[in-house]
Amino acid sequence: MPSDEEPALSREYFRGFDGLRGVAVAMVLFGHIIQQDPHLPKALPSFVAIPLGSAVGSGVDLFFVLSGFLITTILVTERGKPAALRVFWVRRFLRIFPPYYALLAVLLVVYPTNSIKWAAVYLSNYYFIVTGYDEPLSPTWSLAVEEHFYLLWPLVALTLPAGKAKKILVLGIIPFSILSTVVLGYLDVEHLKMLTYKGTHARCLSLGIGCLVAIVRLQRDDIAYRRTIAGIYVLLVSVLLAASAADDRFHPLVTQSRFALVSATMFLACLHANPDGLFLAALEWRPLVYLGRISYGVYLFHMPVYFLVAHSSAKLGNGYAMFGALALAKMAGTIAVASISFAFLERPALRLKSKWSKSLASQTVVC
Repeated sequence: MPSDEEPALSREYFRGFDGLRGVAVAMVLFGHIIQQDPHLPKALPSFVAIPLGSAVGSGVDLFFVLSGFLITTILVTERGKPAALRVFWVRRFLRIFPPYYALLAVLLVVYPTNSIKWAAVYLSNYYFIVTGYDEPLSPTWSLAVEEHFYLLWPLVALTLPAGKAKKILVLGIIPFSILSTVVLGYLDVEHLKMLTYKGTHARCLSLGIGCLVAIVRLQRDDIAYRRTIAGIYVLLVSVLLAASAADDRFHPLVTQSRFALVSATMFLACLHANPDGLFLAALEWRPLVYLGRISYGVYLFHMPVYFLVAHSSAKLGNGYAMFGALALAKMAGTIAVASISFAFLERPALRLKSKWSKSLASQTVVC
């Protein structure tokens, strides 16, 4: 989920990806503003509430697909270079940790909760599965999933040939993600159902799609690439239709496959967009690009900001005017905090990434 210099690291620039991140985080921002906001005059009708819930889920899922694609592109490109695994992990940790632990430190002082210690070790997704959301830190569940991916997937992508990594995805990771969702949904136990949304294994479907597209794309085989894209769509549509036709116990699989289908389509539309077309031009709109570049901070800080605004305005009246004013305050506050974090925490860490990774590589060469 962190917005990064991934294109530069992989020696390739992907036009529109910053804008696509901006779209993804905007979907999450707007969805969370409207969902269950106490200042709305009445509850949202289902034809509005359901698409909003899908927007939040699809926005998060889009981050997973992008992350799978970009990280795998980096790993395959860097494979065989000195200290590739250590360099990757140092880059990731320097990118992720400064704003993340800064937020935890602030909350430890001003709003201490049990979830902080679980977030500190990137296990908040499983903590929330058991206990429910803790509002200020609720976004950390998906960051925990990302961290698990950063720790485990490089062990495959950097050590195995592309063909074997592809087989692990096609025959292992992606089917396991789907089948585990089927089993957990069929058992019809509340906490187990939450595993199908926040569990790392469940999100391996979207992460795996991104990884698979990256691997096949880098093999420079057009026929294999087209077959892979077609296979992804056949799989997702088939799973969605089969789960939709089944009983309610398969609803988690409907949700999982729908999110994956929407996010994969948005990602592939950007990846293969006409360079001179309106779609790519829209994604390169400067405010959207900027939102994408600070999207990690926006996502990380948006719920603490929303939480603060909500508690500060708890005694104010309801109505659409109040809702609109508070919505603007939430978005403006989030972007302001994320911008400060990007300028004073994230950019300095980005500069350290290059310096430390070169140092690690040179030490390995000397040894």
